[in-house]
Amino acid sequence: MLLIEDVAALLIRVVAVLVAIKLAFLFLIFYRRVTRRRYYVTKDAARARYRSIVARFTDGELGVNEAVAALTTANAPAHQDAINELLLARVTPQTAARITDLFYALGHIHRWTRAVFGRGRGSDRLVEEVMRGEPVSARPPRPRWVERIRRLRVFSIPRAIALGHLARLTPPVAHALATEAVRDPSAEVRQVAILTLGAAHDPAAIPLLLDELRRAAELGNDVSVRSIKAALSRCKIEDLHRFLPWLGHPTPRVRFLVVDTVRDICNRAEMQMVLNKNDFSPEFYTAFLERVIRDDNPDVRARSAAVVRHFRDRAAVDALSLLMADDNHFVRLHAVRAAGGYAALMPDLVRRVTDDSWRVREAAVRTLAAFGVSGINEIYRHFTTSTDPYANEQVADEIQRDGLVSDLIGSLVATDASGQLGIATCQKLARMGKGSVLNAAVASLRLPEPRIVLMEALMVAPTDELLELLDLLSRNETGPVAETAARLLQGHAQGTPGSSLA
Repeated sequence: MLLIEDVAALLIRVVAVLVAIKLAFLFLIFYRRVTRRRYYVTKDAARARYRSIVARFTDGELGVNEAVAALTTANAPAHQDAINELLLARVTPQTAARITDLFYALGHIHRWTRAVFGRGRGSDRLVEEVMRGEPVSARPPRPRWVERIRRLRVFSIPRAIALGHLARLTPPVAHALATEAVRDPSAEVRQVAILTLGAAHDPAAIPLLLDELRRAAELGNDVSVRSIKAALSRCKIEDLHRFLPWLGHPTPRVRFLVVDTVRDICNRAEMQMVLNKNDFSPEFYTAFLERVIRDDNPDVRARSAAVVRHFRDRAAVDALSLLMADDNHFVRLHAVRAAGGYAALMPDLVRRVTDDSWRVREAAVRTLAAFGVSGINEIYRHFTTSTDPYANEQVADEIQRDGLVSDLIGSLVATDASGQLGIATCQKLARMGKGSVLNAAVASLRLPEPRIVLMEALMVAPTDELLELLDLLSRNETGPVAETAARLLQGHAQGTPGSSLA
């Protein structure tokens, strides 16, 4: 039978255990704060002590053996971490090899490699093979239950940090170790390895990275597609032939990601030089013109336009013309955006101004405007003759939104056909009720000639705003502007055009 005295004794024991746990927890917090404070104090002192030695070594004043002898007193973990930070902060393409040799002599590369790959899996042999430039020996796979444990963040984050240190070493060493780390079960570790491979610019890593991209697309790889694409986008134009086998991959999403990556590589290369078909291998050139632009996946066809435009030949013109006539509006949109710089495609661009998709119409007008006077005149010519209300609205909006009004006003005083085309454009804008921006131009212009022509053009469909503006000009201005404003007002009051342009 349970008595009240027994219950009280049990409660006392429970309370005592809870108090003990709380006191132990408080002690651990206090102990960690004390030890961490001591660690950072020691680390700061070591950083100040060894900074000059590290600087002399990276400047070439000390050799590896001399630097090792000067750093032998750094035995505590805080000392070693301080030296690591000092050396890693001075890693450059010129100093990477020397710093790698020093890290190897100090044993830090061995320590980091053991942290990434484990102590009992030939990590020391792996370091020796990599440092000598020898082929890396195969290591036996781990049991699945061990891989599941290593996937936990509490174990994977220290490995990722250690691999991040290894990634700062000279490229051949960093690349070899990162290649091994790609097979790690943790996404954090593999992501560091993938970014390291991309930064190394090693063509041999491209198939490995492309396979990781396939796994991310097909199997839901826990490494983000964006990280893999960022690594692949660092490749050079000369390496694009290595992407060829993947352009025909059976999975549409893989083909899309590969073509999109190729587009990024081309855009990056174009920042340094103007590309043409001679910058691509014949096989790559043929694959895009014969297969990729006709791919079953519209996303692939769309992204191919941004690659084909770099070929800059007649075949590229024909390919972009084909893509601009595609059934998918997304493909047409990308093709229209890629057509800039191809004067031969201006008729195709003009046809796209009446496209069913408003985004394609918008892109077509902007691409035509980028051609300068010739493209802008094509826009005006189509606008003044078109009966498509949607296309007319699109062009009118783009004229007002993209800064074409100043070009339009400048063309009004031209003595050739562009002058009449500018006047006809202003008149149509007025008839559509889109003359507010032009009214503002009438009020702000200082040169009388375009001001007068613009006032007369807008009188084909006068608004109350325009009439008030003309009344103000007739009273406050002088010379031809005031005379024209008064004449136009008088003609409007009498029901006559009052404009020489009518």
